[in-house]
Parts: sequence; structure tokens; C-alpha cells
Amino acid sequence: MNQPSQTELTDHVYDGIREYDNPLPGWWTWLFIGSCAFSFFYWIIFHFGTEGRSVLDEFDRTSASVLELRFQEIGVLKPDRETILKYLNNPKFLTVGRVVYKTNCVSCHGANGEGNVGPNLTDDNWKNVKQIEDIARVIEQGAANGAMPAWRNRLSHINQIVLTAAYVATLRGSKPAGGKTPEGDPVGQWTRQSPLDHPLPFLVVAAVTGLMLFDFGYFREQLCIIACPYGRLNHNSLPCAIWAKAITLPKRKWIEVVCGS
Repeated sequence: MNQPSQTELTDHVYDGIREYDNPLPGWWTWLFIGSCAFSFFYWIIFHFGTEGRSVLDEFDRTSASVLELRFQEIGVLKPDRETILKYLNNPKFLTVGRVVYKTNCVSCHGANGEGNVGPNLTDDNWKNVKQIEDIARVIEQGAANGAMPAWRNRLSHINQIVLTAAYVATLRGSKPAGGKTPEGDPVGQWTRQSPLDHPLPFLVVAAVTGLMLFDFGYFREQLCIIACPYGRLNHNSLPCAIWAKAITLPKRKWIEVVCGS
């Protein structure tokens, strides 16, 4: 084998060992330089480009597709308060809402709900929303003369609207960096409805209860007339117990106590 000439040795000496001057092939060198240049642009696109390009996002989309097949398990959801609150802390189905949000809502509301063209979804001020069920209504019907588009004909299933509303509701209070200035009016916390949210039925029930407590004798007499139509019409005729014998013992005892027979 031919020995390399003296000119093929470098000037580097390591413990008396010298190395040959064997440069890398040109194609390898340019491939390395190209990879370094490409990595810079890839870093920008990956971290600051369109959402939904990562392996994790692809996994979420696949998981959401599988979960959509499981909609048979939960049926068709209603876009009301109780349903949205029910799925507010259900990670399995909340994934569907997160994927819908990441796919369709990031450009206007930001990746974490911090707001961009659209309002901030993480503070306590909301536009077009007074109760948690209004989130589903806005998603479904749109708002602000089309600035917020209606998604009822763009999403394939009503459950996607309900679960997206639940996911958006979970963004409240997360306080991501770079949050947009609050817009709209302050809204109370997402809680289950209390009687005071709709005071009229509550006041009616309270008034009837008060009347019954104020004049229980009258209402007791009316109850006996309803329960024993043939026994209490003239107050002194057949007692309730005669009519009550035709019904079960627990009911008879109850009527005898209430009617005083």
C-alpha cells in the first residue's frame, strides 16, 4: 500500500501523533451548512408559526377523532349551563374542545386565550357573554355582525360546540403572558345556577309557602277536600278515614294526620 506523502500530514501533533489532512467531502460540508441554515427557519416556524404542526398537536387531533366516535356514549349534548359545567372538568372529552379551539380560534384569540384580533378569554370581562351558556351561543351563532363567525355550519357535530365552550370556560383565570387588555363587562364566576338567578319563580314559591304557614288551617281543609272529596265537604260528614280505607295504609295514616280524622 502506498504511504501518504509528507505534504498530506497536518501540523497538529498530539503526544507525538500527527494526523493526515483528509478534508470532508464537499457534499457533506454543504449538507451540514444547509442543515444549520434550515434549522434557524425551522425554529422560527415551529415556535412562532401556525399552531397545530407539532407531534403533540397531531396526537391531540387523532385523539379527538377517536373521541368523536365515542359521542355515541354521551349522545347529543345540549348547549346549556348544566351540560357545560358537567364537562368543564372532564379531561377525556375536553380534548375535543381544545383541538377545535387550537384549529379554528388561535388566529383571533391567541394560542392560550390571551387575545389577538379577538378579545382576551382569560380575564373576568366578557363581550356578548353574561352566563357560561352564552359562550356556546356565541360560538354557534356568532356575534358582532360577523366579526365572530357562526360555527354551527362549520363544525360537524353540536357536541363540538358544547365541548369547545367548556374548554374556553376553563381558560378563564389562567393569565397567560401578553394578555390583551380586558374588554366587555365583568361576569360572575362559572357556578351552578342559584334561585336568585331567576328570582320570580323563587319569590312565587316563597309567597305560597308563607301563606301556608300563615293560615295552615285553611290549606289543610282544602287538602282534605281534594284528598277526601266525599268526606269533608260539609266539615261534619263522613271523616277522611272512611274514604282512606280504600287506599294503602301509609296514605291512610298520612291523610288521618293531616285532616285530623
